[in-house]
Amino acid sequence: TSNGHRSPSALMASFPASLGGIRTYFDRAEELKASHPYVAHHLRLFGVTVAMRLNHSDAGHFLLAQMELLEAEKAAKLQPPLVRPRQPAPAAPSPPPAQPADVVGSKAEEAADESLAAADEAVQGEAFANGNKEAPAAASDKVPPAEAPQPAPPAPAPVPATPQQAIRMLAVDLYERGRAADKPTLYPSPSVQWGVVEAPRVAACLHASAVLIDSLKLFDDKTVPADLLPVQAAAHRRSRQLAQQIANAFKMSSGPIPMSWQPVDMMAAVPVPTPVVPAPKQMPPPSQPQAPPSPAFPSVPANQH
Repeated sequence: TSNGHRSPSALMASFPASLGGIRTYFDRAEELKASHPYVAHHLRLFGVTVAMRLNHSDAGHFLLAQMELLEAEKAAKLQPPLVRPRQPAPAAPSPPPAQPADVVGSKAEEAADESLAAADEAVQGEAFANGNKEAPAAASDKVPPAEAPQPAPPAPAPVPATPQQAIRMLAVDLYERGRAADKPTLYPSPSVQWGVVEAPRVAACLHASAVLIDSLKLFDDKTVPADLLPVQAAAHRRSRQLAQQIANAFKMSSGPIPMSWQPVDMMAAVPVPTPVVPAPKQMPPPSQPQAPPSPAFPSVPANQH
């Protein structure tokens, strides 16, 4: 069978050792594939992009299979989540042409006095003509009715999110969920239910948030947006701290997340340093038979005087 027909578990089982530093991008893409396929697709694409920059000879078959998966996902026309665009701020009314202050003040006062006087005369004359002894309140005493409030404009219809928006929304959501469930003052002891059940989930949630934020380097500027840098740093730092505490408390060789992962540098010639593979231990050469040690008090040779 071709690489495109191999199951994801079989592909990950044959993961190249030279790409170990970026394996988490592919692992997280597999985890998110069912619930967030659009984001998982772009996370996988970022992993392939970084892997191709590393240019390791042993990764060719694996990357070919990953690219076939990407093509299949693209052909399936994965639907992005919907977002509501921001409403534009209402335009401020244009001010009338400016006039000198003394002219404006005098004209306004004269017009106001004339209109009020004319209105008062008309109201009082009409009242006396009808036989009313008491004239109604003058027009100058009436309070104009308040204007009815304008109805709020309808909310704009949701639109498909861009890849950056979809990744950002999920990364921030995971960060907030992990932070809400975290208990930084509580050590994840095996005797505490939170340490057994929730702490590994919190570490994994924060780690996934940091990894997703890193995948925003896939796009034009190759960097994480400035407002998300502190979020990524906090998620990465706390996930590593909590995972190490879990490993120590449960006497595990490794924690619930890949402790060696570091954000990649897409501006560098090599985004991820090549992992140092320890040289195999060499067996010492077989020991040569040695002559028995000389006695402390050797005997005197015979036939010698």
